[in-house]
Amino acid sequence: MKKLKKRLLLMVVGFFLMIFIFAYIYMQGMRAFEGEDIRYYVAVQKTVESITTAGFGGHAPWDSIEMNIIVIIMNLIGVSLFFFGVPIALAPVVVPRLKEAIKDEPSRSSNKEDHVIITEFTDTDEVLVEKLSDYGYDYLLIVDDKQEALNLEREGHDVVYGAPEDTQVLRNANIGESKSIVVNLDDSINPSVLLSAKRYGENTDKISVVNSKDVKQYYELSGSDFVLESRTELGKALGLRSALDITEEITDITDNSPEIVEDIIHPDDKISGKTVEDYRDEKNRSVLCGWFDGQFIPAPRPDRVVSDNSILITTDNDSRDAQEHSYNKNRDVIVAGYGSVGKSVEETVSSRGYNCTTIDLEEDADINGDVTDPEVLKEAGISDADSVVVTINDDNITIYSILIANKINPDLDVICRVNQESNIWKAYESGANFVISLETLTGDVIANRIIDDKEFISPTQELNVKSVDSGKYEGSHVKNTDLIEQHGFIIAIERDGKLVGDVDGDTEIKSGDDIIVIDR
Repeated sequence: MKKLKKRLLLMVVGFFLMIFIFAYIYMQGMRAFEGEDIRYYVAVQKTVESITTAGFGGHAPWDSIEMNIIVIIMNLIGVSLFFFGVPIALAPVVVPRLKEAIKDEPSRSSNKEDHVIITEFTDTDEVLVEKLSDYGYDYLLIVDDKQEALNLEREGHDVVYGAPEDTQVLRNANIGESKSIVVNLDDSINPSVLLSAKRYGENTDKISVVNSKDVKQYYELSGSDFVLESRTELGKALGLRSALDITEEITDITDNSPEIVEDIIHPDDKISGKTVEDYRDEKNRSVLCGWFDGQFIPAPRPDRVVSDNSILITTDNDSRDAQEHSYNKNRDVIVAGYGSVGKSVEETVSSRGYNCTTIDLEEDADINGDVTDPEVLKEAGISDADSVVVTINDDNITIYSILIANKINPDLDVICRVNQESNIWKAYESGANFVISLETLTGDVIANRIIDDKEFISPTQELNVKSVDSGKYEGSHVKNTDLIEQHGFIIAIERDGKLVGDVDGDTEIKSGDDIIVIDR
């Protein structure tokens, strides 16, 4: 599509350039050979009439041989342009698309290099593909269903048809020259794929996904370089979010506690669908960092879209008086659902020294009962809790429990998982403050491993906010320093008791500055 747009743009520019050049030649020819002075805009009109073969009106016929030759050339070029030029210009883009549309056999091999091979195409892979495309990484799907492979090709994906556990199929996908391979199939198939990848893709980063800790060791023995325990990592991400107050973290390391606000963008907010720059202009607040579509972005670009349910951490651009802040250092977190995800949440929250109470029908939970029962929630202490993490493996129950929890404690910070991406908005509408799906989490973590120069942080990475003294950087612009490489994402600069947001490469570091960063 980008190539097509570029070719069309070049065609349009070239067409108008040709008209203006011929118009000048026509104007000079009329003066030199016909003895008639005409204005340039008239010459433009006559040139357009000639190229489109619409005629010349009162200017025809011409007495001089020279003008007749000029007009003949213009007519021939006009006809050639439409009958030959346009098809030739568009053929390299249009013809392959036509071939793809009418082909009845999917591709069985590829000569790609430094690409990411993805086995099958699940919801997780869709998240991954979107991020790889955003960062300019080439990818290739291996699909063993013929019709699905054809459909994906017609949608614009690069595909190799075949079973990924088949060694020859991996070789057809040019695994020897690939950057990474992502293996996310059944537990009975993944080791076979990994073994083939190990033999024929010695330098390929082999990434695999498991749903159970029990099989992790077999994936490693099969040659996996990185084994992602998706449910455990989901619990870790939810736990980190429930135990983290990024506003508190930023405020704690600034001297004068400038006003920092967490702004949740609701669907009816007029800023929804606009950019970070629009937000800054309309609300006069700098966006330091935030969650965009469930992904944490430090120092977001001005052109990043602020979608529904984005959570923005902002500071006032006006000079407001410093305010006293009081934070709860002993957070009480309730985990509703005590399966593998819930256990991971508990482990993460407890490791940070917070109080954690678990609820489930299973006996090993702290409170045995139904998470949709108000009395069970009250027994768990939800009336006084700081946050609740809902990890139920049923979206309908999750949404219902959120409504009940919010009814009991409207100030509750509600974090939850959903199984279906389509239910994310329902969870937010029910009162959740942060929602993530297993597919999104898995795609984000894998993307975080593959993409080298990225602007996002993996949801399972603990956010470490710190202050860097200006020191050796004084007088330098950010782009001319190693600040980002050495210390992390720059979200603000504390200067004279105020937080300066919107830091970019052209921002100058001044004496006395404290640079606020988040580890990469």
